[in-house]
Amino acid sequence: MEHTPGLSDAALRAALTRLVTDDPCAPPPNSDLGLRNLRDRICVPRDMGIHAARLLRAALEQTAALAGSRLPAALPRRHRRDQNPAPFLVHS
Repeated sequence: MEHTPGLSDAALRAALTRLVTDDPCAPPPNSDLGLRNLRDRICVPRDMGIHAARLLRAALEQTAALAGSRLPAALPRRHRRDQNPAPFLVHS
């Protein structure tokens, strides 16, 4: 994954602590944007169930809320290469 500004090791550890213990864990200042950016862009691993993925995203948001209320830029809807079936079509 590319570098996410505002997301530090400590911020991610705070979110994972929240996920495991359900106790709020304050992230570093100004990490709200990085945590929300990760929340919006993280892909769910094949071996992670949908409920676990929802819990992870919830923990990222709950932890981000402790640091601030900034929101990342909206996800682009154009140029989504993963949504374009053309590269997967077989031409005979």
